[in-house]
Amino acid sequence: MNQSEIIQKQKEKINAIKKKAINVRSPQAQIIQKLIVKEVKWKPKENKDKKTILALVDEIPEGCRMKIVSNLFDSPNVISAINSEYDIIEVFISSWAITPIGISRLKSLTDKGIKITVLLDKTHSYKWLFSSGAYKVLRNASVIFSENHSKFILFNLGENIAPINFIGSFNLSNNPRYENIEINRSFEEYEFYSNFVKAIESGKTDSQYTLF
Repeated sequence: MNQSEIIQKQKEKINAIKKKAINVRSPQAQIIQKLIVKEVKWKPKENKDKKTILALVDEIPEGCRMKIVSNLFDSPNVISAINSEYDIIEVFISSWAITPIGISRLKSLTDKGIKITVLLDKTHSYKWLFSSGAYKVLRNASVIFSENHSKFILFNLGENIAPINFIGSFNLSNNPRYENIEINRSFEEYEFYSNFVKAIESGKTDSQYTLF
């Protein structure tokens, strides 16, 4: 199948989904239908990104870290990659902003019953998220709003398995720029960043929160 045929197939699939969505009335159902439509467009990039991300993670032994500067992958596809290859117990995410692809990737976790806690900036950057109530499609997720510019994705894989932590300058969006990213398999850093989110959630943070 050549490129024009692939594009045509994608268009037909999108049009079929849109036609099916005409009778959807609930706001949350409408948001979900929009995400389904966008997933068709995101899929080729997602598949490519997953290979890149998993290859990087495979190079990192327990307790070690890798530092990169890259624009090769969209940060929401970090969730897709780890979710496809590992049994995830819990996820902590912090981002200044989030776009539809971010919501969709988080929904893929909550749909599997994986516990997630998401920290977002309360100034409502990317205002569609708040005007549409899109984050409410994340069933049983804890979504926290604060003065936040920190960015990380932490994957708890179980008590005796080293977590996978992505820490860097990226937002949970599909707008790739060069980002500084550290990937590590550190229990200590998982505890530090997840405890920070828990402290924000409980309202018990200090003005400074330091590991070292």
